[in-house]
Amino acid sequence: MSKTAILILLITIGGAFAAFYEPFFGLLAYLFLDFTRPGIITYGALSGLRLAFFVAFITVITLVLKNHKIKIANTKIYLILLFWIFCLVSFLLSSYRSSGMVIRAGTIVTNEMIMRFNDFTKTILILIIFYNIINSAKKFRYICLFIAIVVGGIAARYGFFGALRGGVSQLGGTLGDNNYYGAMTVMALPFVAYCAKIEQNKYLKYMFYLMVPFVIMAIFWTNARGAFVALLGVLFWLFLRSRHKAISLISLVLAAFLFLNFAPAKYLERLQTIQQYKTEASGRLHCQKVAIEMVKNKPFFGVGFSAYESAYDDYDFLKGKYGPRRSVHNSVFQILSENGILGFSIWVFLLISVYYTTFIKSKRFEKSLKEDKAIYINYFYMLETALVGALLSGLTINIGYLSFPWLLIGLVIALEDILKKEMLKEKQA
Repeated sequence: MSKTAILILLITIGGAFAAFYEPFFGLLAYLFLDFTRPGIITYGALSGLRLAFFVAFITVITLVLKNHKIKIANTKIYLILLFWIFCLVSFLLSSYRSSGMVIRAGTIVTNEMIMRFNDFTKTILILIIFYNIINSAKKFRYICLFIAIVVGGIAARYGFFGALRGGVSQLGGTLGDNNYYGAMTVMALPFVAYCAKIEQNKYLKYMFYLMVPFVIMAIFWTNARGAFVALLGVLFWLFLRSRHKAISLISLVLAAFLFLNFAPAKYLERLQTIQQYKTEASGRLHCQKVAIEMVKNKPFFGVGFSAYESAYDDYDFLKGKYGPRRSVHNSVFQILSENGILGFSIWVFLLISVYYTTFIKSKRFEKSLKEDKAIYINYFYMLETALVGALLSGLTINIGYLSFPWLLIGLVIALEDILKKEMLKEKQA
C-alpha cells in the first residue's frame, strides 16, 4: 500500500474518532475525502472502501447521540429539499432508469443513473448537516481555510510540478476528468485569493499569496477551454472587487505577459481552437435543441434524473450526425431536460435567491454590522466570485449535480444565518 493510501486511511480514522468529540471534525474529514477522491489519487488502491460514507455515518450518529436538533430554518434549504424531491420523482418516473450505462469494477455492477442519484442524495444530506454544524463565524472561517488549503493546496501542487515539467496534458486532478477538475479549481481559486486577503496570520497570508499563481497554472494544465474562460471571468471579478485596482491591473498585465511568453506551445495551440469553436458549437447547439425536444415530450418531470445521455438517441432528430449518446454540455439544459419545467423552475429560483444574497443582501449586512464583524462581508465577496466561476463553468459542462457548487450554496446559507445572528446580538446589546 502506498504512503498516500496510508495517509488517507489515517486521516479517515482520525476524523472519525474526532467526530465523536465534535461533529465539525467529522465534517472536515468527509470534505477532505470528497475533495481528494481516494480511489483516484491512490490509483484504485482505496476504490473499494466507502471511507466518506463511514465518516458521514459516524458524524450523523454523533449528532443523534448529542441530541443535536436538525434545523431547516432557511427558505433556501426548503427549496433544496423540494428540488431533491422533484429529482427523485423524475428518477422514479424515468423510462431510462434501467437502461443507464453500467459500470463494472471487478465483480461489482452498478447502474450509472442509480449511482449518480445516490451521489446527489448524499450531497444534499451533507449540505443539510453542513448547514447545521457551521453555526458560528469561527467555524465558518475554519471551513474556508480548510477548502483553500486542501483544494487550493492540491491544485497548487499540480501547478508547481506541472510547471517544472514544462506543462501537463489534460490534468484530471482528484476528479479524474480535466473539465470537471478545471471547473472545481476555478471555483476554489477565490477561496485562496480571499483567504490571502482576509487572514491575519502572516504565515498563512503569505502561503496563500504564493499559492495563487500555481492554482492558476493547474487550471491551465487541465487544457479545459471552458475552465479557461471561467478563469478569465473569475479574475475579472476579483479585479472588480479589489480596492487596489491599479496594483491588480499591473498584476494581471504581468501575468498575461508571462503566460503568452512562457506557456507551453501545446496549451496555446489548444486555446487557439476556441477560434474554431463554430464547428464544435454546431454540435453542442444541436444537443441543446435535443434537450428542448425532451422537454416538449416530457414537460413536467423531464426524461429522468441524469438520463439525458440515455435518452439522446431517441430524441436525436438528425439520427446520429454528431454521434450517439451525446452530452448536453450545459448545466441549464441538463437540469431542464432531465427534471422538466417544474424541477428547473425550483432550481432557477434557488439560484436567484443565492445570487441575490451574495450580490445584494450582503450590502445590507455590511451597512448594519459593526466594523469588527464587517470583515465577514469579504466572505460573501469570495462566495460571489466562486459562484461566478460556477455559472461560467456550467455553460460548457454539466455541473448541475456536482458536489462543489452545492457546497458553495451551503456556505452562502450558513454565512447568511451567522450574520443574521450577529446583527440580532448587536441590536440586543
